[in-house]
Amino acid sequence: MYGFLELEEDVIKNGFCTYCGACSSFCKNIVLNETPRMVGSCVLTHENVISCGKKGLCYDICPVTPLDERIVEMKFLDGKKDDLIGKYLEVTAGRSHIEGQDGGMVSSILQKGLEMGYECAIVAMKKDGFDAVPSIAKSYQDILEAKGTKYVSVPMMSKLKEAVKSGFRKIMIVATHAV
Repeated sequence: MYGFLELEEDVIKNGFCTYCGACSSFCKNIVLNETPRMVGSCVLTHENVISCGKKGLCYDICPVTPLDERIVEMKFLDGKKDDLIGKYLEVTAGRSHIEGQDGGMVSSILQKGLEMGYECAIVAMKKDGFDAVPSIAKSYQDILEAKGTKYVSVPMMSKLKEAVKSGFRKIMIVATHAV
């Protein structure tokens, strides 16, 4: 079983934490200040998926912990196969009716997602200066208000728990991936 102690050892102490807020979003005993820290005891119960998962949801949901990419590829991805990088879909250009940075492509994809039955999107909303905060976009207007790239770390996963507790199940999340 993996829980916060393993998360702390594998991710936090090694400086790999990206401050995404995923662990603290799903565990009432984890707070996110500069880095996640445990304020209560780690309880690995399996009764409620929001409270804990197979290994401890804080470890399972962390984007830095190991993931079997083959399972994800088989379940979710279509495209060409490369021995080194796995399945991929090549997109070289795009155009959107939305004016925005890089042609408003992400905003257009999110709007299409709403049309296809997704219920909301977790987006970064610009705040004062260069700051941004996570927000739940439930409409086309919400998506347009959040358009534009934000070049700051935003704890996007912190809004996922709120969206799930509000009854949303088909949720889109906008995030960047650090290589």
